[in-house]
Amino acid sequence: MSNTDSFATIKANFERWSAAWNAGDLDEYLACYHQSDDTRWISGGQLVTGYEAIAAAYRERFVSSDGAGQLTLQDLSSEILTATDALIFGMWELQSGGEIYNGIFHAHLKYIAGEWLIVTDHATMLD
Repeated sequence: MSNTDSFATIKANFERWSAAWNAGDLDEYLACYHQSDDTRWISGGQLVTGYEAIAAAYRERFVSSDGAGQLTLQDLSSEILTATDALIFGMWELQSGGEIYNGIFHAHLKYIAGEWLIVTDHATMLD
């Protein structure tokens, strides 16, 4: 797969994952993460390691009676490192509970069993 094809596939995945978030389908959104004890999520000044711990943290932090809000991703760019490793950079906006939050992220994805999955996700909120 060429770098252009890899990025197109990864970008489509991010669109699918954010659509799942916006539909309130947290399980489908969490499908973006590699189901491994080594998967990492860094957010809010915390490092969470392991898919199950990440899923639990998302459920605790983002799911409310109003759902998880509306997520928009912008300015995605990539650095395809190898045929099985890519870094993705972008901006995010979350509208939730009448508030708007903005931030940046970078994610390390690996091509595993025919699918690009996040193995490390670092999201930071902008001031």
